[in-house]
Amino acid sequence: MNPKKVSLDAKPVAGISVCTTNIQESDPDMAEIPSLWDRFYNKGLTRRVVDQQKPHTVFGVYSSYESDADGAYKVTAGLDVKKHGPALIGLETIEIEPGEYLVFEGRGRMPSAIYETWGRIWDYFGCNGRVNESSGLQRAYKTDFEEYRGDDQIAIYIGIKS
Repeated sequence: MNPKKVSLDAKPVAGISVCTTNIQESDPDMAEIPSLWDRFYNKGLTRRVVDQQKPHTVFGVYSSYESDADGAYKVTAGLDVKKHGPALIGLETIEIEPGEYLVFEGRGRMPSAIYETWGRIWDYFGCNGRVNESSGLQRAYKTDFEEYRGDDQIAIYIGIKS
């Protein structure tokens, strides 16, 4: 399934975050993302965050890129909210950048569907994670995000340069 290109407005997301790198995430003993999701669900944030734009739709937002696929970045597990107000004490509100995105969709048992979809993204952009040779599209490394659409569907939005 080929990705589709979309243009998005800015979107605030409230949640909890960690900073990590792809090298760190490749080592199960050092990985931060699995424990981030455990904390997110153990705190029951899908039920406690007020002012949700799409109730119970969960987002994983990748932002604050140090450089590219080789640098550090922030991951936020959260929910999109209507405004940048205080959704819940102790949560961080970040913004998904407006712009052009490629959407890669996946379906199946989690987390396998997530890994498979990210595998397609890495295949699409090549080992450098920057440019697709056939389309010429280049990753922007501003914000990328996962949108969980139920128990067995995911859409991953990869920001691209216009």
